[in-house]
Amino acid sequence: MRRWLLIAGLGFAASLAANEPDPKALLDRMARAFRELNYDISFVYIRDNQVEPMRFVHAYEEGRERSRLVHLNGDAREIIRDDDTITAYLADAKPIMVDKAGSIPFTRSLLDNLARIKDSYRLSLGERERIAGRSAQELVIMSPNNDRYGYRIWIDQETGLLLRSELVSDTRQIIEQWQVVNFTANQPIADVELQVSADINPATGVRVLPVAAINSDETVSPFTVDYLPSGFVLRSQQLQRKPGVDEPIHHLLFSDGMAAISVYISKTPAGIRSAERVWRRGGMTIVEKADSERRVTVVGEIPSSTARKIAMSVRASGEPL
Repeated sequence: MRRWLLIAGLGFAASLAANEPDPKALLDRMARAFRELNYDISFVYIRDNQVEPMRFVHAYEEGRERSRLVHLNGDAREIIRDDDTITAYLADAKPIMVDKAGSIPFTRSLLDNLARIKDSYRLSLGERERIAGRSAQELVIMSPNNDRYGYRIWIDQETGLLLRSELVSDTRQIIEQWQVVNFTANQPIADVELQVSADINPATGVRVLPVAAINSDETVSPFTVDYLPSGFVLRSQQLQRKPGVDEPIHHLLFSDGMAAISVYISKTPAGIRSAERVWRRGGMTIVEKADSERRVTVVGEIPSSTARKIAMSVRASGEPL
C-alpha cells in the first residue's frame, strides 16, 4: 500500500512540474504579446519615494506597430511611435525616459536582446500572484554575480503582457518599480488614442533616432574600457561637442540587453584636481573620475562599485595596462 501511495505521490508531483511554465518560454511569450497585441495600460513608476503615473497605448495591425506613452502629471510629455519612427513631445524640455523604441521602461531593450539576456542572467519562476486584479506569474531575472542589478517581473497569465517590474539589488532590495493599475487588451485601438494630445503643439516634436549598429570598420574609439561585466557589448560610439568647448567628448554606449552603461571621456579642464564623485538617483548611478589628463564619467543602472571599476579601467588605446 505504501508503495502505491509513493508512486501516486511522485506522479502527482511530476504532473505539477509539467504544468509549470519554462522561464525562457515565458519570456518569449511576453515578447510576442508586447509586440503583437493591442492594449491600453495605466501604470505608476516609483523611484526615490516619488510616484509618476503614466499611460501606454499600443496597437498592432498587419505588421505595423504603433504606440503612445503619456506622462499624466505635470507638464505634458508624450512619446509617439509609428514602427521605427519615434517622436518625443517635451513641453518642459526635461529629460524623459526613452529607450530604443519609445516604450514602457526597460521592456523594449529586453525584447530586442532576449538571447543575450538568457545567457547573462539566471531565470527562475517565482510565485503566482494577483496583480491589477489579474493572475500573474512572477519571473526572477538575476545576475550570477553582484556586478549588476536584477529584476523581478510579473507576467499576465492570460495575455502574456507585463503587469509589474522591480529593479532589485543582489540582496533583493527594491530600487525602482512600476506596476499596472488599469488594463485592457485585445480590443480595437482608435487612431486618436495613438496621436499626440490636442493640447500639445505638434511643432514641438523632436525625432528620436534609434541607436545605430556599430560599424567597426568606420568607427574606432581612441579609448579602451578594460573592465565590463560579462555580457556587455559596445552598441554605439559618438564624438560629441558642446557649444563653447573646444575639446570633444567621446561617448561609448554598452548594453547587456537589460541594462545600459554610458562612458563619457573628455580632457580634464585646466585647474581641475584629481577627484572622484558618485551620485545616485533610484537605480541610476553616476561616477566621475578625473586625473591630470582626462575626466571619465560612467552612467548606468548598475551598482556604484561596478561603475567605479569601469571608470578606473578606461585608458587611451595603446597605453600600457
